[in-house]
Amino acid sequence: TASASDTAKWSVSLPSSGSYKVYAWWTAASNRATSAPYIVSHSGGNTTVNVNQRANGGKWNLLGTWNFNSGTAQRVQLSCWTSSGSYVAADAVKLVKQ
Repeated sequence: TASASDTAKWSVSLPSSGSYKVYAWWTAASNRATSAPYIVSHSGGNTTVNVNQRANGGKWNLLGTWNFNSGTAQRVQLSCWTSSGSYVAADAVKLVKQ
């Protein structure tokens, strides 16, 4: 973690507009951030979801449901700008159309 603007970025290429559930996957460990900030860019703007990466690792975790436009304008980012002294794990994200 650090006070830096660098983020892990996942670009999203969607075949159609609509409502999508956004999930994240990480490996849990005692040295992970308790408030890892995922930034979801969707058709309504940006939403930050803070997750505890010390728990619920090794599975898909729901961040929320948002509307997205088709194409590649939307993305999901994971920032390292959180409590110092821990690590954020940028493993994977997926979107599932509703």
